[in-house]
Amino acid sequence: MLDYLTDIREFDVPYHSRVCIDLGIRVGLWYNFSFFQGFIDKISKFKEVRAPPPMRYLAFDIETTKLPNKFPDPKIDHVMMISIMVEAQAILIINRAICGQDVTEFTYDPDPTKKEYKCNVKVYNEKTEKNLLERFYDVIYDYKPLIITTFNGDFFDLPFMEERTNFHGMNFQEKMYMTKNSEN
Repeated sequence: MLDYLTDIREFDVPYHSRVCIDLGIRVGLWYNFSFFQGFIDKISKFKEVRAPPPMRYLAFDIETTKLPNKFPDPKIDHVMMISIMVEAQAILIINRAICGQDVTEFTYDPDPTKKEYKCNVKVYNEKTEKNLLERFYDVIYDYKPLIITTFNGDFFDLPFMEERTNFHGMNFQEKMYMTKNSEN
């Protein structure tokens, strides 16, 4: 009976995955596509090895207000500052409605003997929390990081910022260019 089978198709394999399997297109390789009358005419692998695109990352941390002996609550507390590191550029965004005075740009140098962590810190003094959040999303939009990271972001920073962003009438998922894939 097996001699009479010419092909096996799986109904649960998405179309784009099936096309990649059939055409031998593999993840991690570079391809050249040529088109004829709006359709793909030829697919060929690049002969030379090309360098991958530059990795762009953004790391951030937020500081919030809170009541004494309480954990910060985004329903009543505010984001008072956001520190950002993009490549070798440090950025500090200040909520002037909380902080008493403007902060001027400064140089961060925790170990003058090594110089590996030395960087200039660009500072934005924003009038309100909404302005602070908008500035943060502008940095993300302008820099277009491929990776966004934060310490304990899944359980504190991102949920806190989501609630505060939505409170100010902005859509967090649109601003961060991300969506949740589960409630866990």
